[in-house]
Amino acid sequence: MPAVRRHVTYRLFATLASVALLAVACQATGATAIPTSAPTATASATPSGPTDFATTTFSVPFSLVLPTGWKVSDEKPDMFTAYLSAAAGGPQVGIDIQLVPVVHTDPCNLQSGTVDSGSSAADLVAWMLAFKPLAGTAGAPVTIDGSPTLVVDEQFAGTPCENAELWPTAGGWLDAGERKRYFVFEMGGKRLVATIFSSDAGFAANVDAARAVLGALDFRG
Repeated sequence: MPAVRRHVTYRLFATLASVALLAVACQATGATAIPTSAPTATASATPSGPTDFATTTFSVPFSLVLPTGWKVSDEKPDMFTAYLSAAAGGPQVGIDIQLVPVVHTDPCNLQSGTVDSGSSAADLVAWMLAFKPLAGTAGAPVTIDGSPTLVVDEQFAGTPCENAELWPTAGGWLDAGERKRYFVFEMGGKRLVATIFSSDAGFAANVDAARAVLGALDFRG
């Protein structure tokens, strides 16, 4: 799964290291909470087992439970990344949590600068669905830590828009060899995007494990 390995290596070493669903999704009614089936950490947990993790740098503080084998590879004020290592090395599946206040004017031309994409989750999702190379589709709404959350699945083809980035945060980077599911929500007065990423081939097998990690998110005042 070289595409996914390149995706996380990019972050790891760069830092060290249709629309009709929107009106319904903006309401908590009918939204489904992301499952919280991740193992619960105990006081005796070790780095080889489930562990509690609390952010110290991300601008909207949160905690979660990292299941066995998951590692944190990136934590900055606007970006958090954790992933599960594959047996052959590199990531098997991972999650990003990002602040997304602006987007690239043209994700296919990063020299075009950035533009305000509105302030709400619905604004960003509408923009994502309108960007045709993303091949985004709106999924059923869910909740993350009680917050109404919009979902976008992407099938980015890579051509004629290679090396695209949706937004300046590192998690906005697109790769034709991987698949992403975006969860867009608001918390603490800021717009956040939580993303599940894996290879195209491995996404179906890995998505439930990543959803469980997101289901354990607990944002603190």
